[in-house]
Amino acid sequence: MKPFLIFLFILSAIKIQAQNVFIRGKIMNPVSQTVEMMIFPYAQKSIFETLLLNEKNEFEFKTTLTDIAYVTLTFDKNRPISQGGRLQWYILEPNDTISMTFDAKYFWKTMRYTGNAAPKFEYYKEDLITTN
Repeated sequence: MKPFLIFLFILSAIKIQAQNVFIRGKIMNPVSQTVEMMIFPYAQKSIFETLLLNEKNEFEFKTTLTDIAYVTLTFDKNRPISQGGRLQWYILEPNDTISMTFDAKYFWKTMRYTGNAAPKFEYYKEDLITTN
């Protein structure tokens, strides 16, 4: 019985290390009805998803991460990063939640973040605006 309890404890510890990550968004004036989400974790297989916008032009994505990862969200393949079109190489961490709202025509001027990862994402946005 004791080895079984140890096994359950180890299994639960492994499961605790993996944390849910939630990414949500709402796009005003979308260019298409899909967005592409790419997540590149260090300790896991990369994730590539095409997300369909709902009738309110919203998308939602949930995954589990065990380590930090880079995320890229593309909503307009025809525009360079400096003009909007994608978030690139933002860092996600286990247990991050991020909601974003923006107008696809005026991306950097209208981008707003909420959630526990909002300060980090806001920093990335300001850094990109400053360096471009």
